[in-house]
Formats: sequence, C-alpha cells, structure tokens
Amino acid sequence: MDISRANSIQMKMLDHEHGAMNRLIKVTTASLWYLSEESTLGKAPALTELFDSYLPYWGNPPIAEMNATQRDVFTYELGRMGVVRVISVLDHYITALSAEIDAINNISGRTLLAISGKSNVDNDKPPRFIGFANSIGLSLTEREQALGEFVNVLRNCCAHRAGHASRKLVELLANKHVENELTIVSRRDRKKDWTATLPKLAIGDEIPINPIHAIWASSTCLNLARRIDAFVLDKLGKRGILCSAIHHLPKSYYLGKGMNTFDTAQAAINFLLSQMRVTGFQELSTIKMLREEGLWEKAVTAFDNIVS
Repeated sequence: MDISRANSIQMKMLDHEHGAMNRLIKVTTASLWYLSEESTLGKAPALTELFDSYLPYWGNPPIAEMNATQRDVFTYELGRMGVVRVISVLDHYITALSAEIDAINNISGRTLLAISGKSNVDNDKPPRFIGFANSIGLSLTEREQALGEFVNVLRNCCAHRAGHASRKLVELLANKHVENELTIVSRRDRKKDWTATLPKLAIGDEIPINPIHAIWASSTCLNLARRIDAFVLDKLGKRGILCSAIHHLPKSYYLGKGMNTFDTAQAAINFLLSQMRVTGFQELSTIKMLREEGLWEKAVTAFDNIVS
C-alpha cells in the first residue's frame, strides 16, 4: 500500500468546497460582466423581466439597470463573501481533522498522533490553523504563517468591519511575504492579461476587494491545508490511514454519491482508500493488512453497524 500521495477524507471534502466556491465566483463574475455589457449595448431584456422570469416574488426589482457602477459593486460584494467562506471552510477542516485524529487514536487503541494544548485549537482566537499546527508539532514557515494570518485578518475585516481595514491588516500589508504574493497575475497565455493587487491602506480605509482576491485566498488556504494534511498522514502512517477508513465507513455511500453499494466491509474500505488516493492495494491485500494490524474485526463491526 502506497500512501506517499494520500490525502485525508477531510482534505477531499475541503477541496470539494473550495472548488464549488471557485466555480460560483467565476460563473457569477462572468455573468455580471456579460449582463452589464449586454445592457450597455441595449441587447439585454429589462431587469424587471429577468426578475419576474427567474426569481421568486420579492417585490420590486432591486436595481433598474446593470451598469458598470452596479457591476463593480456586486463584484466587490462577491469578493468579500468569497473571502469569508474561504476561512470558514478552512476552520471547519481543522475542527473536523482534529476530531478525526481523536477517533483514529481510539480505533487504533494507541495514540498515533497526539494533539497538545487542545483548548487552544478549539477556541475562536484566530488564526486557528496556526494553533492546530503547533499542537501537532508542525513547524510552519514564516511565509506560511504570514499568508495564513493575512487571509484570516482579511476575512475578519470583511465579516466584522464592513470591508474596512484594521490596524492588523495594514501592518500585514507591509509584510514582505504578503507583499510578494499579493501581486496576482494571469496565468493564461492567451486572451486577457491582468494584474491584481491591494494598495497601501490606512486604518479604516475600504479594502478594494474583487473576486480575484477570493480565488487567491482560496488557493492560499488550500496550500496550507495540504501542508497540514501531508504532515498528519505521514505521522499516522499505514495503521492510521486504515483506521481513518474504518472511521469513515458511514460516509462511504455519501462519498460515492449514491452510486456505490457495498456488499462487504473490504469493498467499502477499498473505496474509501481510493478516495484518500492510496494506491498499490487490492481487495484481498486490504484484508491481510487489516488483519496484520489487528483491525479487521473492527472494520467488520463498523460495516455491519451501517448496513444492519
């Protein structure tokens, strides 16, 4: 069994959430610009017709026309909402992964990965991922800490300060790591070239956020989560990953999106291992590994509990 490229089920779910958010932001942004341009050219139907045709009745349409000013207002709000969701998903990943490590240690019958100072992980003091990394013995680089803290503070400004800069955000904008990463350029070799950044801000200034910043924040948080995930799985090892598969047996049907039905515990375990990107195993070899680790009976019992 090769676990060198494995990811946790929690990481898979986080990746799905970020993918869904990225698609929503990109589709909505393109829709806003398209509607704005079509309205300017006089090709778009009246907004009253659009709202009457496609939305529940909410009274009068919220806007009469989609001009460039309105478009920019909506894309700004879209960027703010995206940044807030990015950190919410990362925080949920940390909480769920912490709980899963407890469950894995319990299934294993011995501590495969200890979490120290857990009270510091579960409280609301930001950024949570740094506290979690410290609690499992992972040393984050100065760059990782600075970028993660910046995204977290940016989120707090969007959620709690109506999109206005705090003292901490202003300080972090001067950090060399943040400054280097915040010049975001197009990766495409054709069509549009663009560059997005954030200017120097004073305390209380409105932060000029756009959807590009939300996508950037999403990518930053994904990289942080992958770093944590790789460290955790390396510490858990083969036994921990097998325990994780047992722990997630009740989710096997959900993860299979209703298309997978499993007649045996080993079939369900194999499916979960494939979802974790574990390679180099077969059905019979999985049974052998579980037996060697003293986990086969636990897997059968857990499987019987969800199908009975």
